Amino acid sequence: MTNNCSVLLLEIGLAAFDESNNLIASKKFDDPIHSYRLLKSGERSVELDQLTGMLHSFDFISVNDSSIAFLLRQSGLNSHVMPEDQQSKIQDEKPTLIVKSRLANNEMEAMQKLRSFAIEFSSTRVKEASEKLDLHVIQSISALDELDKLINVIGTRMREWYGLHFPELDNLIQSPNLYAEIVTKAGLRKNINKQMLEEAGLHDRKVDIIVDAARRSKGGDASPESLAILKKIANEVLSQSELRRILADYIENTMEVVAPNVKQILTALVGARLISKAGSLSRLAFTSASTIQILGAEKALFRALKSG
Repeated sequence: MTNNCSVLLLEIGLAAFDESNNLIASKKFDDPIHSYRLLKSGERSVELDQLTGMLHSFDFISVNDSSIAFLLRQSGLNSHVMPEDQQSKIQDEKPTLIVKSRLANNEMEAMQKLRSFAIEFSSTRVKEASEKLDLHVIQSISALDELDKLINVIGTRMREWYGLHFPELDNLIQSPNLYAEIVTKAGLRKNINKQMLEEAGLHDRKVDIIVDAARRSKGGDASPESLAILKKIANEVLSQSELRRILADYIENTMEVVAPNVKQILTALVGARLISKAGSLSRLAFTSASTIQILGAEKALFRALKSG
């Protein structure tokens, strides 16, 4: 005749019952969240070690959790996971079992402890998920892309507006930052001089061309009010460009920590966009190669499917 027992992992502790469903022993968790997660991840806890010492006389141990069954087998015990219908029954009767395990005085207290555990456990999971660096990479690359759009829009508006006063400059300066710097420092085209352009990083030949273009320009005059607003727009372009640089540096450094191999193969920005498309680094890791190939080409793919 075999000597059987069952071991239950409950949210607030561990309990062991004999074949007649009488309590053998129970161990209450000092820190329920820490101990519960530790056991669920396959790591031993003090409470389990204390309970294990009381189970060596039993021939067969049924357990409601696979991690606990594995840990008990490591201790030389014959443990197995109980059938699903039995696990479901335990789940339905959990408040009663907690009281029977002497982990709570009554079912109302047991329900309150289970509720507190569920709230704290969920809060911990949400906090950990929010702290994952790959999620911060996703947000930062999205912010960078939005900044690119913003800089492009306000930079274009600045060029078109200032072009009414100095239209020739548009073809001579391609960089939005350099264009904005000239607008901010000079204002009126007559104030553009060699020293200012050289300080902005332009070379001699380009400097002479711009100064000569400013002298010969066919653009109209600009009112002080218009120039004041234009300078504010130009300052905004410079400010947003500096924020973009900070974001790009952050992505570069964070990708070195989060996904150094992806960064090495694709560069930090492209790798970050790939993680963003996948939804997370773990999802990207489990994505098939064929899916990765089309992650960044949805528009082209659907256009091809539609147009052939």
